[in-house]
Amino acid sequence: MRTWTTGLVGVVVAGLLLAAVGACTSSPTGPSGAQGPASAGGSSGATNTTGTGSASGSPPAPPLISREMPPLPADPHAAMVEVRRLLAAQMAPLLADTGQRWMEVRFLLTTSEYDETAYQGHLFVTVDAMAGHPPYGVEPPERLAKAARARGWDDGGVSHLANVSRSPYYLRATVRPDNQFRYELTTPPLNPRTLIEGTGVGTDGVPELEDYRERG
Repeated sequence: MRTWTTGLVGVVVAGLLLAAVGACTSSPTGPSGAQGPASAGGSSGATNTTGTGSASGSPPAPPLISREMPPLPADPHAAMVEVRRLLAAQMAPLLADTGQRWMEVRFLLTTSEYDETAYQGHLFVTVDAMAGHPPYGVEPPERLAKAARARGWDDGGVSHLANVSRSPYYLRATVRPDNQFRYELTTPPLNPRTLIEGTGVGTDGVPELEDYRERG
C-alpha cells in the first residue's frame, strides 16, 4: 500500500513540474497579441539609416564651381571676356572712391588651386604708394579696404593692407618693390577649363579699367 501511494505522489509531482516548465517557455503576448519576434532587418519599428542617400554614405561636397557667379557664355573667348568684365566691375568703383590710378593692370585665367579641372580668374592692379594723394600715414590699400567695407565688403582676414571679400570675390593687397602695391582680385573656381581651353587665357589689356590708368 505504501509503495502504491508513493508512486501516485511521484506521478502528481512530475505532472506539476511539466506544467510549470510549459508556462515558462511559452511566448508572452500583450492584450492585443501585438508583441512577437523581431523582424529579420532588426528590432521592431527600426528603419535602415545607411546607404547612398544618408549623410554617412554621401560623398563630400565639391568646392563651389560657378554656383555664385552668373553662367558664362558657351563660346570660350566670350567666356574669358565675361570673367574679365565681372572682375573689372568689382574693382572700378573702389578705384573711383579712392582716386587711385593703376600703373599696371593684368587679367589672367589660371588652373584653380581647388579643382584642377576648373579655371580661376585673377585681376592684378598695381598702384603707386602715393596713388590718389593720400593723407600722411594712410596707405592706398588701407583706403581701398575702407572704401570696400563702405560698399558692403567684409574683412577677409587680419591685415593692415586690403584683405576683404564679398561673395564670391576675394580681394587682397601685397607690397611690391619700388614703392608699389598690388591688388589681386579673384573669382571662385569657374566652369570646367575645357570651356575656356585653347583661348588666350592671359592678357595685359583690361579695357574696362582704362579710365583708371595713371597718366604720366
